[in-house]
Amino acid sequence: MPVPSSSRHFRVPEDRESYYGLDPGHAQYLKSQVGGYPALFEFEHHLHCVNLLRQSLHWNYDYYIARCQGPFANAPEIVEVHVNHGFDIVRQVIMCQPDTDLFGQY
Repeated sequence: MPVPSSSRHFRVPEDRESYYGLDPGHAQYLKSQVGGYPALFEFEHHLHCVNLLRQSLHWNYDYYIARCQGPFANAPEIVEVHVNHGFDIVRQVIMCQPDTDLFGQY
């Protein structure tokens, strides 16, 4: 999978894959280029998912689908899978790493 130059990914060398929980099933840079694995911090993935959910709200969807950029450059069924993934990631973070700080009411 080619990673766009505008990507925020960084490269994890192949010899460090297991240290970071990566394996050959993950996307990799071409060995003829730099080799290794594109990676980003999990919080960036979470923010990406939240942004995709925001863009997919019914009052935003037509605007972003018309721009045909990023996730919305894909076929509608791929966009749907991506949005569902975003919901599931946010659900997992909230359930598995709950913020137990108190939130006061206004």
